[in-house]
Amino acid sequence: MYLQDWVDESYSDCCQWQSVLCNATTSRVIAIDLLSLNIASALYLNFSLFTPFQQLESLDLSGNNIAGCVENEGLEKLSGLSNLKFLDLSHNSFNNSVLSSLAGLSSLKNLSLAYNRLEGSINIEGMTMLESLDLSGNKFNRSILSSLTALSSLRKLNLMATGFKGTFDVQELDSLSNLEELDMSDNEIDNLVVPKDYRGLRKLRFLDLSGLRIRDGSKVLHSIGSFPSLKTLYLKSNNFAKTVTTTQGLCELVHLQDLYIDRNDFIGSLPWCLANLTSLRVLHVPDNQLTGNLSSSPLMHLTSIEVLLLSNNHFQIPISLEPFFNYSKLKIFHDISYNKLQGHIPVEIGKVLPNLGFLTISFNAFNGSIPSSFGDMNSLIYLDLSNNQLTGEIPEHLAMGCFNLEYLLLSNNSLQGQLFSKKINLTKLKRLNLDGNHFIGDIPESLSNCSSLQGLYISDNDITGSIPTWMGNISFLDAIIMPDNHLEGPIPSEFCQLDYLEILDLSKNNIAGRPLNGAFSKCSYLLTLDLCNNRLNGNIPNWMGRLSQLRYLILANNNFEGEVPLRLCQLQKLRLLDLSHNNLSGQIPPCLDNTSLHHEEGYYDLIPTYRNEYDIVSYNVGPSMGEKETIDFTTKERSYTYKGQPLESIHGLDLSCNKLIGEIPSRIGELIRIHTLNFSRNNLTGTIPVTFSNLRQVESLDLSYNNLTGKIPPRLIELNALAVFSVAHNNLSGKIPERIAQFATFDEDRYEGNPFLCGPPLPKICNENRSSSEASTHDDEEDDNLIDMDSFYITFTVSSVIVILGIIGVLWVNPYWRHRWFYLVEILITS
Repeated sequence: MYLQDWVDESYSDCCQWQSVLCNATTSRVIAIDLLSLNIASALYLNFSLFTPFQQLESLDLSGNNIAGCVENEGLEKLSGLSNLKFLDLSHNSFNNSVLSSLAGLSSLKNLSLAYNRLEGSINIEGMTMLESLDLSGNKFNRSILSSLTALSSLRKLNLMATGFKGTFDVQELDSLSNLEELDMSDNEIDNLVVPKDYRGLRKLRFLDLSGLRIRDGSKVLHSIGSFPSLKTLYLKSNNFAKTVTTTQGLCELVHLQDLYIDRNDFIGSLPWCLANLTSLRVLHVPDNQLTGNLSSSPLMHLTSIEVLLLSNNHFQIPISLEPFFNYSKLKIFHDISYNKLQGHIPVEIGKVLPNLGFLTISFNAFNGSIPSSFGDMNSLIYLDLSNNQLTGEIPEHLAMGCFNLEYLLLSNNSLQGQLFSKKINLTKLKRLNLDGNHFIGDIPESLSNCSSLQGLYISDNDITGSIPTWMGNISFLDAIIMPDNHLEGPIPSEFCQLDYLEILDLSKNNIAGRPLNGAFSKCSYLLTLDLCNNRLNGNIPNWMGRLSQLRYLILANNNFEGEVPLRLCQLQKLRLLDLSHNNLSGQIPPCLDNTSLHHEEGYYDLIPTYRNEYDIVSYNVGPSMGEKETIDFTTKERSYTYKGQPLESIHGLDLSCNKLIGEIPSRIGELIRIHTLNFSRNNLTGTIPVTFSNLRQVESLDLSYNNLTGKIPPRLIELNALAVFSVAHNNLSGKIPERIAQFATFDEDRYEGNPFLCGPPLPKICNENRSSSEASTHDDEEDDNLIDMDSFYITFTVSSVIVILGIIGVLWVNPYWRHRWFYLVEILITS
C-alpha cells in the first residue's frame, strides 16, 4: 500500500492526504478513493476505520483483493454515514455474506459489486434510494431478476456476464419503471420475450444485448420497437443466423442516436426506413454480409452522422467519395478499406468535411496527388491513406494545417520528393508511416519539432545522409524503423537517451564503424535490435547482454569479429539470434539454453487505444508489437519476412558463415523451443550431439560445410517437424539414419561430401564389416592427423634433454671419445 501520508497525528491535515477529497467550504472529507492499491494477499477490512468521516459521500475500494470484513467490523459500520451515496466494491473477492451488511446503507444511490464472488440468488433489501447497481461479472441464477423488484428508484442496471441462461422476459423488470440503462450483454440468453404492444420500461434509453446466444435476429429486431425512448442500442457480436434486416421494430426508434449492429450475420440491404432515424449520430455495421449501393442507400439521408463504420461487408461503394459529402458533421469515417475505390481523392474533401477526426481509406486504388485541402481539417487526428496508388509530394498545407494530427499513415504508395518541406506544424504527431514510397534526400530537421513522436517508419525509400542526432532528443520514441535506405555514418551517441525505445531497425543501409559503447544500454524496453546488412565492424559489444527485454537480435551480414560474447546468454527473453555472415571466431557459447530458446517466455502486445471525447467508440489505432516489427530471417534455406503472429512464434539461432571452431555444445540440444538452427560453413569439429533429438520443434537444421566426425545420431528420426536437414561436406561416417518419417524426404545432396557415409539415399551400400573397417581406418587416420601440440612440445623437449645428457655421459666416461670430440670441435673452429 502506498498511503504513507495517512498518519494519525495532530499536525496532519487529512485533506492533504493522498486519495482524499474534502469539501472546499467545510474542509470535511467527502470522498476517499482507494482503488487498486496492489495488495497481493487477501485482505479483511475493518470498515469502522471510515466512521469518523461523517460527511463522506463517496468511497471507492475497488480492485484491492478484499475477501471480507473483520469480525463485527463489517459494512454495517457505515450505516451511520448518512451522506454516503457512492460505494464501489468491485473487483474484489467478496462472497454473498457481504449482502446482509448492505441493508443499513439506506442513503446509497450508486453501488458496484461487479466481479466479486457472488453467486446463486441474492437478496438486496433496504436500499430504496439506489439508482445505479452494477452486479456484472458474478455468477447468479435466474432468481436475480425477482430479487431486484423492490428497487423502484433504479435507473441503471448492469447484469453483464452474470451467467444468466435461457429465456429473458422483459416483464420481469416491469417494477423498475424508472430504469433508463440496462446491460444484459455476454450472457447465455437464447430467447428474448417482449410481449406484443408491450408498455413497460418506457424510460429505457440505453440497452446492450451484445454477445448473447439468440440466433433469431429478426425476432430481436421486431421486439426492439417496444422501447421507443431508446437512444443507444448495442446488438453486436450475436452472430445472428443470416437475418435479413427488417423494416419493423428497429426503424420505429426515432430517437435513436447510437446503433451498433457489427459482427453479426445480417444479410441484404439496409432498410430504407433507416432514413427516418434523423437523430442517428453513430452507426456501426462492420463484419456483416450487407449489400447494396451506398450512393442510393438510406445512409445518404442521415445527415447527422458523426461516426460511420462500414468495413467488411459487400456494399457497392461509389468510386469516389462525393456521396458522403452530405455528412458535414462527420467526425469518424473508419473505415472503407478493401473496397476497390478508385480515381482521385476529391480536391475539396477538406472543405466539405471540416470536422472529420478519423479517416481510413487504405487498401483501395486511389491515384493522383494528396489533396492540399486536408490542411483545412483542423480536427483531424487519424489519417490513413496507405496502400493506394497516390503520387506527388506531401502537401505543405497538410503539414501545417493539421496541427491536431496524431497518426499519419501514407505507406505503400508512389509518393516522392522530400519527406517534408521545411515547414511542418505536426507537433502532436505520434506515429508517422511513410514506408514503401520513393522519398529522397535527408531526414528533415523539421521533424525534430514533433516532440510527441513515438513511431517513425520510413523504410524502403531512397533516404540518404546520416542519422540525425536530434532523434535522441525525442524522448517518447519507441520505434525507429528505417531499413532499406541509403543511410550512412555511425549510430548517433544521442540514442543513449531513448529510454523507451522498443524497436530499432536500421538494417540494409550503409552504416559503418563500431557500435557505440553502451549506445543502447539504457534502453531497458528494447525488444528488437536489427542492424543486419550494414558495414559494422569490431567485436560484438558486451553491453548488448544488458538489454534484459531483448527478443530479437539481428546482426547478420556485417564485419563483426572476435568471439560470440557470453553476455548474450543473459538475454533470458531472446527468441531470435542471427549472427551469420560475419568473421566471428572462437567457440559456440554453451549457455544459450538460458534464453527463451529453451524455456517459454510470455509475450505482451502494447496496443495504444484512442477513445474520442464523446466516449462513442474505441479504436486500436496503434499497431500491436507484432505488427510494428518486421524481421527478415533465413529458415528452410530461404529468407522469409516475419511479422505479426508468425514473428511472435518463431525461435531461431543462426551462426552460419563465420569462423567458429570447437565442438557443438551438447546443451544446444536443450533449446527445445527452437525452430531453426544453422551452424553451417564454420570450422566446427567433433560429433553431432545426441541431445539434438530433443529439438522436437526444429524445422530446419543445417550443419553442412564443417569438420564434424562420427555418426549421425539415429534418434534424429524422431524430429517429426524437421523439413530441411543438411550435414553435407563434413567427415561423417557410418550408416545414414533410417529413411522413415521426415528423413524419407531428404535427398542425396543433404549428405554429399562425406566419403565414409553409406546407405540410402547415397549410392554407397553399407557392408557392416567393411563399414566398420573403413570407419576404424578413418578414425586411425584422423588420430594420426590430429596431433596434440602440447604433448608434442613436452615430448620433444624431454627427448632432447635425454639425448644431450647421454652424449655428456659418454664423453665423461670414455677418455678416448672425449679427446676425439674436442679434436673434431677444434678442426671445425679452425676451418
